[in-house]
Amino acid sequence: MKQLKRHRDLRTEFSPKTETVQRNQFTDQRESSVVQQKQQRLMASHFRGLLQRQASGVSAEDEKIAQQAPKPKSGALPSDPAAASDVNRRALAVEKSINTLISKNPDSATLELGIKQLEEQYQLKNISLENIGKTNPKIVFQINPTYEVIIQSGATIGYRMLGSGTGENTQTNVLFKTGNMTLGSTSAIVGNDMIANPLSQDHQPGSDSNKDSDQDTLMSKLGGAGNTSLPNHSKYIKGHLLNHDVGGPGNAINLYPITADANDKHLKFVEKWVKASVQAGFVCYYRVWVSGESIQALGSSKYQVNSDFNFDFFRYSIDGNPVPGSRHQGAIQSRYQLYGEKPYSIPDEFNQSGQPEASTLNEAKGTPKAKGLGGESSKKISGYTLKHPAGKGFSTTAQTSKALPSIYGGSSVRGFVGLTLAHSKYGGEANEVGSFSGRFIVQSTGPAQKAERTNWIPVRVYLANNQSIELGTTAWMRDSWFERGQEYSSSVMWSAPLNLTDSIGGINSGAIETFWGGGGVLPTGKEYQNWAEVNVVCSLDERLPLGINAWMKKSWLESE
Repeated sequence: MKQLKRHRDLRTEFSPKTETVQRNQFTDQRESSVVQQKQQRLMASHFRGLLQRQASGVSAEDEKIAQQAPKPKSGALPSDPAAASDVNRRALAVEKSINTLISKNPDSATLELGIKQLEEQYQLKNISLENIGKTNPKIVFQINPTYEVIIQSGATIGYRMLGSGTGENTQTNVLFKTGNMTLGSTSAIVGNDMIANPLSQDHQPGSDSNKDSDQDTLMSKLGGAGNTSLPNHSKYIKGHLLNHDVGGPGNAINLYPITADANDKHLKFVEKWVKASVQAGFVCYYRVWVSGESIQALGSSKYQVNSDFNFDFFRYSIDGNPVPGSRHQGAIQSRYQLYGEKPYSIPDEFNQSGQPEASTLNEAKGTPKAKGLGGESSKKISGYTLKHPAGKGFSTTAQTSKALPSIYGGSSVRGFVGLTLAHSKYGGEANEVGSFSGRFIVQSTGPAQKAERTNWIPVRVYLANNQSIELGTTAWMRDSWFERGQEYSSSVMWSAPLNLTDSIGGINSGAIETFWGGGGVLPTGKEYQNWAEVNVVCSLDERLPLGINAWMKKSWLESE
């Protein structure tokens, strides 16, 4: 009966109304006009669809979701309409969340961490990255059917390689950035940029370029392809950006076509110097990136590719700067049928200041043992003191001093953009008022008190990104100004400086940054050994984006 009544209501709602034509002042009382017939057909169609959906248990919204949801790559939706609707909703939500993650141009490690959070959020059976660094990277997730989200070629995603982070080693952290090279109708992924910061002994095992097959067709299009009898400047090889002896993978993300001549110079002038330092236990910065790419057709469907392999490497010193005599920058020239120039003269470059390592390295084959240049025994970088045990990388210890103790948030902690304070002590009208631009976090230290007709509240400045006001300053604010500030939850924790690492698991990473403006964080509940994951809810440092998840040592989150 309720359904019938609703149908009557709908019929009334959709029934044609009497049409009044003002100009001729008469009423159209024909039983069925063309407009009325159209309205009646729409009404009948509406009733039929409504009854069908009610019979099948599928709502109009469910139908809309089903049309938008991705189609399974394998498996089938449940036969029960309600269960199928639930799967469609989850699949659509997961797909949208994945595309949002990809749009933020993450590296592969950050992307993997993000999708693993989706696994728990949407109760997925599995979610994983596949074909990373290959021509068709994708994210596969399984609810019951299995779905795929293809990472489009235009997406800017770096591929992150982390060291083991075990023992006392500083965790190697390498970022690979890729591009596409097209020769005629053939296209393949190539490595464009490699940044190892830091590079230590805990790097992953590397591999030779013959492990790669993704670039084989591309390489066959180059001049002198496959002819090993040609001189070095007339044949191409797959050149590693990161040498395989220090963890460079032999796949497309780390390979770029260069002449055998350029590869030989890269080995003599760059790679063996880096290998010598890492094998001796020193911690390095090392970057190689491609520039000046020029592609020309040679005829017979063959091509030449000229480019520069730019390099920058050094050992970290005690003050976080390059050890004197250890930094080398330049470019290796890859020129088809031309020998590239030497990037520098080894005796001139490496004999500067009579450094002891210089005399042990030359242009011959083999990698000599690196000697200490002075300053490598320890270093301090981004708020961390890193010590160098014999034969190992750097061990990580917390910074010994902070500008302010960590504090818990609460109703008495508020944030401001711009701050007006009265510096005089309470005892009459607070007439020494100063305005400070910027962002601040203050905590009330007592109840508001009245001075003439205005209520003033005592506060302490805990965090500020304006250097004109000293942290820890106690002053007075108008009670009304304080109330307008942004109030933070009691679970927010504050620290100045704020030390974060983006490493997976948060273990002994060299990728730790200190944000001196400070900020507030919320623990997410995830922990790894002596680390805790946090979400940044407030930042006074413009370099630190809000909303990111990162890791902090648990001891830094303790109330002091």
